Amino acid sequence: MPDYAFKCEDEDCGTAFFETLSMANRNADVVCPSCGGGSKKQIAGGVGTVLRGDVWPGKNIRVKNQMRVRRELVGEREHVLKMDGPQFDLAPNVEGQRVDDWDDAAKLAASKGKDTAGYERNARKAKQRGNRR
Repeated sequence: MPDYAFKCEDEDCGTAFFETLSMANRNADVVCPSCGGGSKKQIAGGVGTVLRGDVWPGKNIRVKNQMRVRRELVGEREHVLKMDGPQFDLAPNVEGQRVDDWDDAAKLAASKGKDTAGYERNARKAKQRGNRR
């Protein structure tokens, strides 16, 4: 049975007390134990408890934050591994025939009747990087 908080209606007494009442009698009139006068039901504040265990929201929030941090760390590691791995550059060639630089590849492709736009784009990128390859 739940406990209900009451306060005496008499201003001179003003005693606060708790009564255990059944749910069926929760609206019954309760007499003040100090003065015998009427009393008024009070709304009790919440109880300061912390629910612990696997099914409570606090654990779910903690696990969610742990997984977010883990994903961030894994993402950083993957980025570092990609940067540490071998870096491949395209070698200038036309139909498998290697040439010295992309300008020569564009000339060779033009002589074979191929589209040279991709070769010219690679030549510009190579010049911007500072190497002729």
